Amino acid sequence: MNNRLLFGKREFSTENDKLLDAQLYVSDSLVADELGVDTLTANVVDQSAQTRLLAAEGMLVTAGSGLLIAKGDRHSIAAYAYGAPVYAYHGDTLLGKFFFKNAVRDGSVFYTVSCVSGVGLLLDSDHYGGLYAGETAGAVIADIIGGIVPYTIASDVAATLLFGWLPVGVRRDNLRAVLFAIGAVLQKDTAGEIRIVYPAAAAASQIADDDIYEGGSVDLDTPVTGVDVTEHSYLVLPSDSVETLYDGEVAADTITTPGGRTVFGALVTFSAPYHDLHAENGTILESGVNYAVLGQSPSCVLTGSAYTHTTRIVSRRQTGGTPNVLSAKEAYLVNSLNSELVADRLMGYYANARLISSDIVMHSEAPGDHVALTDPFGDAEDGYIRDMDIVVSGILKASCTVAANYTPTSGGNYYEHVLIITSSQTVTVPAACKGKIRAVLIGGGHGGYLGNPGETGTSSWDNINPATAGGEPGEAGEGGRVFVVTLAAQPGQQFAVLIGTGGIGATQSTAAQEGGATTFGSYSSADGFPSEDGYIDALNGVAYAVPGGQGVAGGHGQSSSGEGTNVVWNGATYVPGERGESDDHGSYDAYGGYGGGPAVGANGENGKNGRFSGTNYFANGGDGGAGATPVKAPNGTIRGQGGYGGHGGGGGGEGGGTHGQSSSESSPGASGTPGQGGEGGDGADGILLIYY
Repeated sequence: MNNRLLFGKREFSTENDKLLDAQLYVSDSLVADELGVDTLTANVVDQSAQTRLLAAEGMLVTAGSGLLIAKGDRHSIAAYAYGAPVYAYHGDTLLGKFFFKNAVRDGSVFYTVSCVSGVGLLLDSDHYGGLYAGETAGAVIADIIGGIVPYTIASDVAATLLFGWLPVGVRRDNLRAVLFAIGAVLQKDTAGEIRIVYPAAAAASQIADDDIYEGGSVDLDTPVTGVDVTEHSYLVLPSDSVETLYDGEVAADTITTPGGRTVFGALVTFSAPYHDLHAENGTILESGVNYAVLGQSPSCVLTGSAYTHTTRIVSRRQTGGTPNVLSAKEAYLVNSLNSELVADRLMGYYANARLISSDIVMHSEAPGDHVALTDPFGDAEDGYIRDMDIVVSGILKASCTVAANYTPTSGGNYYEHVLIITSSQTVTVPAACKGKIRAVLIGGGHGGYLGNPGETGTSSWDNINPATAGGEPGEAGEGGRVFVVTLAAQPGQQFAVLIGTGGIGATQSTAAQEGGATTFGSYSSADGFPSEDGYIDALNGVAYAVPGGQGVAGGHGQSSSGEGTNVVWNGATYVPGERGESDDHGSYDAYGGYGGGPAVGANGENGKNGRFSGTNYFANGGDGGAGATPVKAPNGTIRGQGGYGGHGGGGGGEGGGTHGQSSSESSPGASGTPGQGGEGGDGADGILLIYY
């Protein structure tokens, strides 16, 4: 059988003795957790390459009256470009389409040629990732591949929505991350082109016993007993921390940006996603969540806010045996919509598959094919070809690995819709349900805690006391408890739902209350737990059950040695009270009291006037003004959100002192009373999310 390699217009074949030997390695990740590089290695004879090399070295070779330069010289191995297509044939059967990587000269006309599949070309450049909130897999994959290799993509794969994050990485790795999250695989069509498809169960084609070599093995490694898959969610929240991402000189140069622009700048990349980038003493020419292109600057400080990143683990377990758990932690496109399919896929393969290694005479078999065969121990098996190491000669001998006892699972996002329930009722499972639902039960948010009172004002004859501190705010109420359950359900099935009410915020006489439980059939949010980051709905990008907001501390009261402080809330400014007027009687003085500190919703009380009384002119310092008591803190506004922590009360003002009279003839003003701590806000009512 004639074996051929086509390099553009050149053909190397066993028939013309230009192809000495060739070996191929081809593979298919059955569960999309790997993305291997197919390889072709061949030894060829190339006379035209020798002629080209001799001419390049100045060695003149003549024929008649002219230079001997082969007619096909520009198509020689020595002139072949990196990434140019190479086709491998066994007779008329296409074995694969590869791309030229390099050639090593082993002798005057002998060359070892190395080629890779299209995936191999994706190892040589970076993709700058991004944060995705409903972009299609088709658009993201096109951006990752970037026109480097031709491919086709099935319409159902292209339409799958992606949610989550891709870091800066080589293009192959980011493509693998997409395929892993949605369960798609790379296959090759009859022209050798890449096809991105969802795997599907198919009828097995029989490998005849006469085509199976003796020997081989069956891998009986201990199967996994469980799988832990981590879901990831990203959201912008007011509490996101601001971090310094770059600090120093920006030495710019002419570069091509990740967006394809040519600019004079410098590229800075991040290891996690950031939003709201800001450059102090510099210019941001282009940016994404993973990078910024900065203009020339002698000293630039780049800051950004880190996205709130939440995780949740989905588990699958088999009973019995010593635990052997496989974890998938850093697949950042795995989320609540696809995590269960990822877990089922990994569990189905790693807990059940037996790997059969056997050499066969290859006909039309290819990785990903469903085949039936007799294993090395005489047992009838069927499974899917994982990889093939092919020696190209008169016949094709392929060392195959077949995954038996495995059936492909579905890909994509299992959950494509969400039903949002905000009132108690009987809920009917929608017609689009595929057989199971994920219910997220979120209870009412916890009420906010009571704010702290301010300090009592000071009082003395000499008026040398510092300002009196306002009270600190109370703690925010926790978000409602969250309980997540996945259960079998059919369209039309009904469940009773009770939505939990928000907890009442703390008052001067009552403690903050926990929110009520949300129930769904026999399930209750009371069996769940609150979270600092709440629960993020991947489909809508909304965070529920987050803690309440922070209250505001009370302002300081005025004193002779310390200024009071203002309080700002929602654009309004509240100020300390003013000092009372002083009175003098000759060389004697009765000073006015100082104003109390403000709080949210109220200014501090003014200090009282100093005065003299009686026939002996007894000096009375003015009383200090009272600190303000704040208004009730805001209630939670997002479903399941805790109430805001109560605001702090204002500090009391200092009582006015006296001057020039003995203590028996004078009295400083009374200390200003502190403002009480404010009431906490009420928690928001709960909610039920049903994904189907």
